[in-house]
Amino acid sequence: MRARARVLLCWTFLCVIALTGAAAGAATPHDKANATTYVREVELSIPLAGPSIVAIGGDQSVWVSLAKAGKILRISDDGQQQAYSLPPGSFPVGLLVELEGNVWFTDIRKNQIVRLVPSTGEFRHYDVPTAN
Repeated sequence: MRARARVLLCWTFLCVIALTGAAAGAATPHDKANATTYVREVELSIPLAGPSIVAIGGDQSVWVSLAKAGKILRISDDGQQQAYSLPPGSFPVGLLVELEGNVWFTDIRKNQIVRLVPSTGEFRHYDVPTAN
């Protein structure tokens, strides 16, 4: 059975990730008696970035909105980090990863909802029709 990623805690410098999966012979993933938990600390590649929201992608990658840095960060299962830079003045919060892999978030300084297509690095910005 494939391990499932769960985010336990995210601080300014460290993001703690637990991978929990059923051991061989476990009846269900909820069979806690036969489950194994691994905890891995990942130092964020961008210091003082202000991580605010964390989401898990369908491929078990961890996505983090880095509000202070104006970036969206992907942490792959092997710990590799890829940052996607937003336009100057952006402040990304609220994060959702679609099953198809696209990432949606809000940019509260620009009053927009934004879609990121990771395979191309393309951003699509949608203005919110009301102020604030």
